[in-house]
Amino acid sequence: MERWIAQVCAGIAEVAAGARPAANMHRVVSPSVLSRLRLLHTAAASRGNAPIQRTASVRVVHVSPVTVEACAVVQGRQRCQAVAVQLRRRGDRWLVTAAEVK
Repeated sequence: MERWIAQVCAGIAEVAAGARPAANMHRVVSPSVLSRLRLLHTAAASRGNAPIQRTASVRVVHVSPVTVEACAVVQGRQRCQAVAVQLRRRGDRWLVTAAEVK
């Protein structure tokens, strides 16, 4: 699960940097998170930031059987960013229900 969360966090950071369309994340994020990612992408797209190079670290806390909170440090070409997410189990898959990029 940590590897998947690392990929999701990298994707969220790329959207927030304007390097990836928010629509690419529609299968793994809730509608409210997708709306927020669209706003972040629009604001950042004009800056032309580089995509994420790698996810440096991931920490995962199982809050309950259906809720996970995680944070990751993602490394871009010029700087690192922290991404925090909350995931909830929906049937047989996990969905990001909250996300923050710093």
